[in-house]
Order: sequence, then structure tokens, then C-alpha cells
Amino acid sequence: MRLEQRTPPDSTGLSALRAVTAARWRVAVSLTIAMMVVIPKIAESKVIQQDIPDHYEVAITLNNLAGVHHAQGDADEAEKLYRRALALKEALLGPDHPDVAMTLNNLALLLADAGRADAAEPLYERALRTFAATLDPGHPKIRACVGNYAAMLRERGRGAAARTLERKYSHRGGANV
Repeated sequence: MRLEQRTPPDSTGLSALRAVTAARWRVAVSLTIAMMVVIPKIAESKVIQQDIPDHYEVAITLNNLAGVHHAQGDADEAEKLYRRALALKEALLGPDHPDVAMTLNNLALLLADAGRADAAEPLYERALRTFAATLDPGHPKIRACVGNYAAMLRERGRGAAARTLERKYSHRGGANV
């Protein structure tokens, strides 16, 4: 009778798992760095040019790039990019498309963060009207928009309006705030 020598299960399996996890972590860190530093530089040199074709993918890239600028605190550049993405999405998809509403929400959030709540409010309202007309009542995009809008209202001392908004959409299954 011959006994096989086995490697304890933890030594090879766990080592392999650790190696894969470490490799994935390095990729995630690299992608994050690229998204926050490298991609905006490349995109600014190519995507923001006025002579690019009007494609949906360009609108998505502009919207995402605006989000990076917003996260970095560059509100002026973020606003320009959101507005360009919004115009392109409206031209390609029509004014009442949920992707247009998402960019409206993003732009409203930026404006609210910049202390321009009066400019943000009609954008939130339009986004919510579009979402309510095109998405199921409990859709996460509706909840996100309601949450953003209600937070802005509260910051402006309009807690009653925020609660009314949340009640309006919670009856539809749209706000769990």
C-alpha cells in the first residue's frame, strides 16, 4: 500500500487565491489611477474637440469625464462636460429618455454642490418627471434622484418640501429615504 503525499489544502489553494486576489487588487488600483488621472488627460485632448462625431458612446464618455472632474473638485469643467453630454444625449435620444434624465440628475447634483440650488432644482424636477414616466416606480435611478433632490431641499431649510417629495415617490415605491 502506497501513501500519496498530499500538500495540505490551505497551502496551495490559499496561496493561489491570495495571488489572484493580489493581482486583481493591482488591476483595480491601476484602473482607478487611470480613471482619475490618465483618462481625463487623454479624453480632454481628444473627446472635448468640437469636430468629433455625435455618437451615444461619446455622450457617455463626456458624462463620465464630467463625473471625474466633479469628484476632483473642478466644477467649471464638470459643468461644461455635463452640459455637452446633455445636449448630445437630447439630440440622439430625445428629451424624455431616462439616460437624459440621469445626466440632468448629475448636473443638478453638481450645481447643488456648487451652491447653485436655484439652477439645480428645475433639473431635478425634469429628471424626476422623465424617470417617473419611463421607469418602474421602484427603480434605483428614481430613488437616487429623489434622495439627491431631498438632500438639497433639506440643506436649504426646506425639510417639509423634502418630506413631501419623498412621500410622493414612496407611494409609488420610488423612495426609501
